[in-house]
Amino acid sequence: MHSLVQMRKPYALLLLLLMAVLVCSSSAYTYYKVNEVGKSRTDGFFCGDRIITIYEALCLKRRVRRSPILSGADAKTFIQKRSATYGQYHIVEECCSESCAYEEVREYC
Repeated sequence: MHSLVQMRKPYALLLLLLMAVLVCSSSAYTYYKVNEVGKSRTDGFFCGDRIITIYEALCLKRRVRRSPILSGADAKTFIQKRSATYGQYHIVEECCSESCAYEEVREYC
């Protein structure tokens, strides 16, 4: 009986090790959104051609032609805005993987 327990001990340790690796690896790649609107209404899942159509309908009218050369203040604002959004969700993750509202699409204009 004692030798049977000794034989199972390495398997039990291996099983515990594998479970620990699985738990750690799954939590390392889980990304939680903390800036959600809550229980507000969403307009649906927008994927593929539909996301492009909705983006164009909501954003193309808002575009204004600008000079390709920015002033120092405008350049600084642009860089700060870009660095603030780095690492956040993209429109496909926001609206295709999860449902979103038209207001959320407008945030990408």
